[in-house]
Amino acid sequence: MSDDTNTSPEVMLQFYRMLYPFKSIFTWLNHEHTPTRLFTHREFAFTIQGDVYLRYHSFNTAEDLKKQVCALNPTRFEIGPIYSAKASIVLWPEILVATEQENLAP
Repeated sequence: MSDDTNTSPEVMLQFYRMLYPFKSIFTWLNHEHTPTRLFTHREFAFTIQGDVYLRYHSFNTAEDLKKQVCALNPTRFEIGPIYSAKASIVLWPEILVATEQENLAP
């Protein structure tokens, strides 16, 4: 058995395109089927090849999130807090105020 901690980018891209539950994640975070600020004002951060960390992304729909994830093909991404404005349109991130965040750890 091999210790394959570095999954190939091609495998990850197929996973994101075919298996990752973007619509379920959207519904879970948004609490509704139509977009609300619970999703549209939420920060998503990505780690892409070369350990480059990209913050302050926000999306209107599950399809928008999927398109960006497939375009970036990140090695990892994080679901962040809900901000007072859409994270992706703010020019100065220091003015963002986190208004909500789920606590997932016990």
